[in-house]
Amino acid sequence: MSASTLIHLPMIHIEKFSLSQGYNVLFKNFNFDIYYNEIVGFYAPTGSGKTSLLNLIAGLEFSSDFIKDGIITIEPGLKISYVFQEPRLIENTSVLKNVMLPLLNIYDKDQAKKKAEYYLQKLELGTKINQMAKNLSGGEKQRVALARAFAYPGRLMLLDEPFHSQDEAKKNKLIAETLKLIHEEERTCIIVSHDKDELKAMNARILTDKEFK
Repeated sequence: MSASTLIHLPMIHIEKFSLSQGYNVLFKNFNFDIYYNEIVGFYAPTGSGKTSLLNLIAGLEFSSDFIKDGIITIEPGLKISYVFQEPRLIENTSVLKNVMLPLLNIYDKDQAKKKAEYYLQKLELGTKINQMAKNLSGGEKQRVALARAFAYPGRLMLLDEPFHSQDEAKKNKLIAETLKLIHEEERTCIIVSHDKDELKAMNARILTDKEFK
C-alpha cells in the first residue's frame, strides 16, 4: 500500500463502541474516525469518558469494572505520545532527564539530549533544564510533559487538558507554539479540554458528549 493511499485511510477507526463503568454509560454506539494530520477535540464535562477513551487508544489497562464493546482499529505499530492531566514527572530528577528518559530506548544519549533540549527551548524552558522537577511551578511541569511528548516520535499525540495549569497569557502563547509544532511535524492529535475556546484556537474538529451516545 502506497503512502498516498494510506494517508486517505483513518489512523483510528471506532465503530459501534460502547463503554460503561457500573451503571454509568460513557459511550453507546459511538462511531469515530481520525485521519492523518487531523486535530480532533473532545469537549465534555468531567466524568463523560474522554480520558477513558484516550487511555483505550493508548492501550492502557482498564479496571475490571469497565465493560466495553465494539470495533476499534488502530494503525499497526503506531507510536503514540501522551500528555496526561498530571505531568507525571520524576520529581527528584532534572527537567532535561525527565524529557530524555523515554527517548533512550530509541536514540543514543547525544541524540536524546539534543531532542530534549530542542523541545524544552521551544516551550520556553531552556533556562530550567538543570532544575529538579520538584522545584517547578505547576504550569512549568505541564510544559515539561508537553516537551517530552513532542520529543518522543509519536505520530499520534493524545493531549489531556494540556494547558490547564497555564495563566491566560502563557496559555495563548503555548497553544500557538503547540499548533505550530503539530503542523510542522505532521502530527495527528486528539485533545481533551473543558475549554471550548482552547479547542477552537487549536483549529480542532470538536466532538461533544452528545455525540458519545
